[in-house]
Amino acid sequence: MKPSISLSTFKARQMQWLLGFLGRSPNSSPTAGFTLLELLVVMVMVGILAALAGPSWGNFANSQRLGAAQDATLRALREGQFTARQKKAVWEVCFRDTGSNVEFSAHRAGDGGCENALWEPLLGEAKALVQISGGNTSFVGNDPYIVQFNSRGWLATGQDGDASNGNAANVEERITFAIRNQEELNTYSCVFVDTLLGAVRVERNDVCTGG
Repeated sequence: MKPSISLSTFKARQMQWLLGFLGRSPNSSPTAGFTLLELLVVMVMVGILAALAGPSWGNFANSQRLGAAQDATLRALREGQFTARQKKAVWEVCFRDTGSNVEFSAHRAGDGGCENALWEPLLGEAKALVQISGGNTSFVGNDPYIVQFNSRGWLATGQDGDASNGNAANVEERITFAIRNQEELNTYSCVFVDTLLGAVRVERNDVCTGG
């Protein structure tokens, strides 16, 4: 078994390596300072590390934002299902993109699409950074997009009222999100309505574009 190394020993070895890299002796005076060349070398190293870490951090942040849009959509759809069962009425969930924000509303269905909507932001701090990918969204409607649930929590149909005609077409369809004004990244998240019973699932990237 290898002997363990204390934290102080580890730090001392790190300092020895750094001093060696800069061409300094470990016994140099701590007040000797650094030359301009040494500072430039450190700045270049920091710049290289930042350049390498930047894209990875950006991809991670975008993935988190798209995941947040997915989660918020799931909550909105489940809220619509739950309230439809609770109120014994047709309830609809609407989504729209204002061009600067994605909004949703869960409310009692009226005679026209989303006429009873009380719009609110789908997301919090990232609300301006995510958009609905219209070309990859296939829910009924065309911004606003509409999903209706009946008193059983199932997808509403024409049997639940004239306003629900065509709603069954939401089966196996989706709403898709992308980073605003950056669809060329080909990074997507989406939520599908799988069955007439209202089952939903989440997917990412190619599945969200029909690929």
